[in-house]
Amino acid sequence: MGYHHDLVLYQCITPLHVGCGQDVGVLDLPVIRERTTGFPYIPGSGSRGALRRRIAGSRDENRGLASCLFGPDVKTAVLQPFAGSVSVHDSKLLLFPVRSDRELFFWLTCPSAVARLAREREVFTPTASLEGSHFPNLDDDTFLGPKSLGTTSSDAIYLEEYLYRPASDEASDENRAAFAAWADNLAQVLLRPEMARRILLVNDRAFYHFCRYSTVIQQRNRLSSAKTVEDGALFSVEAVPPEAV
Repeated sequence: MGYHHDLVLYQCITPLHVGCGQDVGVLDLPVIRERTTGFPYIPGSGSRGALRRRIAGSRDENRGLASCLFGPDVKTAVLQPFAGSVSVHDSKLLLFPVRSDRELFFWLTCPSAVARLAREREVFTPTASLEGSHFPNLDDDTFLGPKSLGTTSSDAIYLEEYLYRPASDEASDENRAAFAAWADNLAQVLLRPEMARRILLVNDRAFYHFCRYSTVIQQRNRLSSAKTVEDGALFSVEAVPPEAV
C-alpha cells in the first residue's frame, strides 16, 4: 500500500477563533499560539475532527468511510478499535492581513514562515508546484514587495501606525525579484492572482508583532434566560482576522 501526502492552504473568510481556554491576561479567551514563535495556528486535531464530521454526515455509508479514514468511534465501535488511515498535521500561519495607507490592507509574511513552508513542502509534497525560497531577515522598518510600490525611501508605506520603507541594500533588487516570483506563485495556487501585488515580506520580529497585536478582539456579553445582560458577564474573545492564510 502506498502513501499519499498533500499540502492544504486555508484562507479565513470570517474571524477565526481557535481557543486555548481562559487566560489570566487582558484577554479572557485568546487564540492558541505556537509556544516557540507566538504565531496563531490550527491544531491538527481540530482540523481532523472537522473533516471527520463533514465526511460522516448522516448517512450510514458515509459513517463507515469516516471510520475507515479516521478510526472508529470507541464509544460505539462494534469491532476492535483501530487507528485511522489519515494523519492531519497542524496548520501554520503564512500570510497575515494588516491595514495600510496604500491599500485596504496588505498580506504580510516573514522569512521564517516562508522557509517553514518550503521545508514542509519538501518533506510532504516534493512534487508540488509551490516553490519555496529562503530570504534574509530584513531591518525592523523595511519590507520586500512588488516594484509597483516603489524601491526608494520616499516610497514608504504605513502598516497600522508604523512606517516601513522598501529594502535598499545591495542584494535587495535580487531578493525583491525572487520574492515577487514566490508571491505570484502562491497567489496562483490560491486561485487569486491579484493577491501577488499585495503580499509583503517583513522581518520575523515585525511579523510576530502584528500577529500578536493586530488580531480581532470581540467583546461579548452573556445573557440570562430573560435575554438581559448578566452582571459581570462581559468577556473578550480574540480571533485571527478574515483573509489570513
